[in-house]
Amino acid sequence: MSLIEQIKKKSNLSEDEINSKITEKISKYPGLFTEESAAYVLAKELGIVLEDKDIKLTPLNIIDNTIKTANVNAVVEYIFPPKEYVQGSKKSKYVRLIVREDDTSVNLTLWDKFVALIETKKIKKGSILMCKNLSVNKYKNKISLGTTSFSDIQVTGEKKIEPEQKRINDLSESDFFVKIEAKLVSKRELRNINSSKVINFRLYDGFYINASAWDDAAEEVNKIDIGKTIVIEGAYVRRRQKLELNVPSDATISTSNKVFEVVADADLPLKKISELAYGERVRLKGTIKGLDRLVSYNWCDKCNKKAEEVCGCGNKDLVKNYIVGFIFGDDSATTKTILFRNQISALLSLQQDITGMTEDEVSSKLSIVLDKDKEFLGYLKKNTFSGEDEFIVMRVVS
Repeated sequence: MSLIEQIKKKSNLSEDEINSKITEKISKYPGLFTEESAAYVLAKELGIVLEDKDIKLTPLNIIDNTIKTANVNAVVEYIFPPKEYVQGSKKSKYVRLIVREDDTSVNLTLWDKFVALIETKKIKKGSILMCKNLSVNKYKNKISLGTTSFSDIQVTGEKKIEPEQKRINDLSESDFFVKIEAKLVSKRELRNINSSKVINFRLYDGFYINASAWDDAAEEVNKIDIGKTIVIEGAYVRRRQKLELNVPSDATISTSNKVFEVVADADLPLKKISELAYGERVRLKGTIKGLDRLVSYNWCDKCNKKAEEVCGCGNKDLVKNYIVGFIFGDDSATTKTILFRNQISALLSLQQDITGMTEDEVSSKLSIVLDKDKEFLGYLKKNTFSGEDEFIVMRVVS
């Protein structure tokens, strides 16, 4: 039975009256409602309770910017701390969640009255949510969902969420709940920022990553001696200039007896391309055979991150950042090599920052290194989009 039929059956309205009220809502709030979502809001205003089987759900993996509103059923994978948003004299509260359905995760932002569901712990990690009439928009260039005054959220169950164990080399910006086991190679003093405690530290498991722990987690990290192996459960990844590990207060911190021997760059094995294995840090000697691609994008130096025409921080003075792909070969095989900002500057022996150069200037300088013999330090990785092998250059040796 359709929503309109349900409303007609449970109210004194005719079908024409129902359609008229639905059209009125769509006209009053252009771009917010579909016919189905407007019918749902009308039913709610009339006090009509619709069973979940009457609600048409949209799978997370098909939501795109052509969809205005969506009803979804998903499990809460991660909850960020609530924040305030101030615009003029108006203050709003919001909290960002990561919700998952099968293999697809998206951001869900709860506004104002819905934040109380987090503060009262009615919604927590593992809560299964039935969300109705969510708005569809973008957050950091990705599809995101948000509540409006017409939304409705119900907790329909619980699911145990286990952090996914990963090596540092396998981490990505889409990792919001991971387990890391690595050597604590350095740490700074525990310090206070506003009303929070934070400690910055560095981890190694064959690869390095910088990390920050907060409040209770920060105090636990502070107790662990440098050189010990630390186990962190419940961290998430964010990108500044590089990927970083962020450890919230409720993460679990422990130690293990696993040993990670730090290998100096100079002691890394020299390998042929045909001998490369995924994730192994090695030195690679060969010849730059040709330019595979030069990718440019807007970059905010204030936030150290990729941006659109204007950064989220409000900065309009963006610069160009670059990714370069070469075809690199030795006497055993060829492979694609990928270089980022600092590595490109080192390859070209630049004194200036490459972000201040135009694409034509970068392209011209890259032509100088074609057919040159080079030694790189890095690792082999499979591109998740193309499926091709790529050697990620961490340092230009010579």
